[in-house]
Amino acid sequence: MIIVKETYRSRNDFKAVYKCELCGHEQEGWGYSDGFFYCTVMPNAICPKCGKNSKGETPEECKGRMGRDFYLDLR
Repeated sequence: MIIVKETYRSRNDFKAVYKCELCGHEQEGWGYSDGFFYCTVMPNAICPKCGKNSKGETPEECKGRMGRDFYLDLR
């Protein structure tokens, strides 16, 4: 998922429109502005339409690779 536009911000908390890099689906969701969110959580965000992250992995594959639930499930 990538951020298309930010719709709300309060310090480090923000609300933004996210877009799936694979299918193009857009959805609004919350986020936190720090390195961990941008480098770990966002690339592993699960699209509610196609059910995959930016690497094309399903939630089960993502959890198996990372060992934890470090993905943003927007479903």
